[in-house]
Amino acid sequence: MKTTAIVLSGGRGTRAGGADKGLLPWENSTLVETVIDLIRPQVDHILVSCNRNFERYQKLGLPLVNDQLENFQGPLAGIAAALPVIKTELAVVVPCDCPAVPTDLVQRLMLPLAESAIDLSWAFDGRRDQYLFTALRRGLGASIESYLAGGGRSMRGWHERLRCRAVDFSDCEAAFINLNESAEIERP
Repeated sequence: MKTTAIVLSGGRGTRAGGADKGLLPWENSTLVETVIDLIRPQVDHILVSCNRNFERYQKLGLPLVNDQLENFQGPLAGIAAALPVIKTELAVVVPCDCPAVPTDLVQRLMLPLAESAIDLSWAFDGRRDQYLFTALRRGLGASIESYLAGGGRSMRGWHERLRCRAVDFSDCEAAFINLNESAEIERP
């Protein structure tokens, strides 16, 4: 099934000293470029959700969206902005600050969606649910907007309202290390 990756790179960067995390250096590139390179072979299209530094993100040569809600309302706002733009029926969400995306992430996350009763799936690394690694149907945009309008911001809280399933990634737990709290990330 054709799939679009939504790369979330639109956060406030509070835990990165206010920096735009996607543009922070990582090895010989940036975090967002590293994630894009890892997800590209797994999907048909890629879209980047960002809220600042548009000129720099435009250099990626990919479609960009920004939140329609003000004041950085969280990852759900980025997903809500992206879903109406994508052309595929399925999407996979990945955050820009996890530069070790499994090479079979999309394949494994999409398996539960082959069942018509499942709306979305997310990764479970063996210890923690990784809700930002989610596969979903494009038609869930109204559900996100309703949840946001009611004051909801939690990915977990939104997931709990839907027919969903966790996918076991305990064989590659290290792939889900989030650099928000890592000392390895270079801060400005």
